[in-house]
Amino acid sequence: MTTSEISIRTASGPGEGHAAPWALFALPWTHRSLLGAMVRRDLAARYRGSLLGLAWFVGMPLASMAAYTLVFVGILQVRFDVGAGGAPVAALSIWSAVVMWQAFAEIAYRSVSLVHDQASLVKRVPFPIEILIGSYIGSSMAGAAFSLVLFCCAYVLVVGVPPWTWILLPAAVLPLLFIAVGTALILAAVGAYVRDLKQVVGFSVPLLMFVTPVVYPIAAVPAGLKGLMLANPLAYGFETLRSVLVAGRAPDPLFLGLYLACAWLFAAAGLQIFRRLKGGFADVA
Repeated sequence: MTTSEISIRTASGPGEGHAAPWALFALPWTHRSLLGAMVRRDLAARYRGSLLGLAWFVGMPLASMAAYTLVFVGILQVRFDVGAGGAPVAALSIWSAVVMWQAFAEIAYRSVSLVHDQASLVKRVPFPIEILIGSYIGSSMAGAAFSLVLFCCAYVLVVGVPPWTWILLPAAVLPLLFIAVGTALILAAVGAYVRDLKQVVGFSVPLLMFVTPVVYPIAAVPAGLKGLMLANPLAYGFETLRSVLVAGRAPDPLFLGLYLACAWLFAAAGLQIFRRLKGGFADVA
């Protein structure tokens, strides 16, 4: 898609004037055709010219899951609540959280340098820059969705009939998605002015994974550290995801609702910060 094509298709829509909480929904809907086109372009360009192409969509999550399972189940022998399922179900437990973590990490890595990476659009084309972040999030979540399909197939092969709690998957994913949106908006806005933030994100995201129950369950954390671990806003989200997909336990609806509301407000705050700072993007891109 060329710059001229984008400029023709991006007249300011009603989503631009909405208050921030509602704009999280109004903006993507108003510019849905543009957003869809940009997500498709991003997915097509990501592996263009590589030998395996879109096969990386399969290979990367499987390789990560295998490595984490070897280290945390085979070597460190972290205990998962898998009953008699053993190592195969423990691997599924890791996989269920790694899928979303990889999407979150990718969104953070790419968003922090968005204004500089997309300087030609930021400087020359009058269109909602937020849609650029939406395209990054959309392509990362497409990869996560594909990995979840693989996970579901593996679960049925290894365990059999899935638990009824799978129907709660959207409710488990949505808070993490809102946190990813808010994080992306803040990183993109601040990263436009503070270039060093890219290096900070580069080393802090892997560290964050190890203080979030992604490759181990919260039950494996010593009692003295569990309260500190739960102060991490991502911890409950990933524990809920694992419980819904593997353990077959439904989350407390009131607590999940509160968590979802807080995540939504965080995303709305991120959008407000982005809009306050985006006026100077063209000068620093």
